[in-house]
Amino acid sequence: MSAVWCAVNVISQSIGSLPLPLYRRTGTAQTVATDHPLASILDIAPNYECTARVFWETFVSHCLLWGNGFAEIERDQAGQPLALWVIHPKNVTVDRDSSGRLVYRVRVNGLEADLSPEDVMHVPGLSPDTVYGHQLLSIARDNIGFSIQADRYGQHYFANAGNVGTYLTYPGQLSDPARENIRRSFQSTAGGVENTGRVYLLEEGMTANRQTLSNEAGQYTETRQFQITEVSRLFNVTPVKLHELGRATWGNLASLNADFWGVTCRPWAGKIEAEISRKLLSIEDRRTHFAEFDADTLLRGDVTTRYAAYATGIQAGFLTPELVCQWENIPAPPKPEPVPTPAPESNGNTQPINPVQ
Repeated sequence: MSAVWCAVNVISQSIGSLPLPLYRRTGTAQTVATDHPLASILDIAPNYECTARVFWETFVSHCLLWGNGFAEIERDQAGQPLALWVIHPKNVTVDRDSSGRLVYRVRVNGLEADLSPEDVMHVPGLSPDTVYGHQLLSIARDNIGFSIQADRYGQHYFANAGNVGTYLTYPGQLSDPARENIRRSFQSTAGGVENTGRVYLLEEGMTANRQTLSNEAGQYTETRQFQITEVSRLFNVTPVKLHELGRATWGNLASLNADFWGVTCRPWAGKIEAEISRKLLSIEDRRTHFAEFDADTLLRGDVTTRYAAYATGIQAGFLTPELVCQWENIPAPPKPEPVPTPAPESNGNTQPINPVQ
């Protein structure tokens, strides 16, 4: 279903495209901790097979459709994270061992292994028990199934050139084999789009009554639009992001993106950040380090709005032209040449002047 695909695509790609730097708190300020081993795992390459953008996009798509995102944490002998590996939710069962402790059972290619909670990064969606999230494909099965049936109706409708059904009337009695032969012959001659406009001949007093139904009468267009609204509710995303532009206005793109980030993306991003802190950072590092998606690129407004905000920040003193140029990825303005201080005028006396005199 295209609306479901679009919703999953726009949310997962939007979150996956954002930088995920690791920050270090230093007093009241914070700096990017590029020297920390975890920094490159989160923002460059979680493993040697994919980039961070692809990893997080795939991880979030699993969260959206399956209600749970799983990734195995590969560690070195000291227990420090070395890599993250996405696990498809269909291969994972969350269970408890004999002592009541959580265990993740993973089945891949006929092999099964139990992973401890410390070695699995798990982000659930809406959950009844805080352990395992509801699967959207199960919860919304009827809603999505209705939309699929509407799509199939449209396929059959246009495949039969708008013909709902054709009734053949014969003045006499027909045997079952004769009735089936006539039906099959008529279907091959007059059925389908390829036979639209074709002239066919009815013999021995047989008549045909073709039944048609317009899209307006069947409210097919309204049904298609309602499907998009239903999907937008399921994924908590505005219909405009699903390219339903019937009521869209382009007066404030920045406000639209801010709503998309705050309502749709931020809840998932916050869960991922919390799981990173819990599973990938040591207790000591949690006091001074944290990971946070940088949503500035998503929340940037148009050029006029951005430049006005920059000017306000520079005038207030908490922004600098160099920092603004770094955000805009443009060369920093050259620093002005220092103005030489003029030498004091000489009074012709080489002896120093005594201020007391």
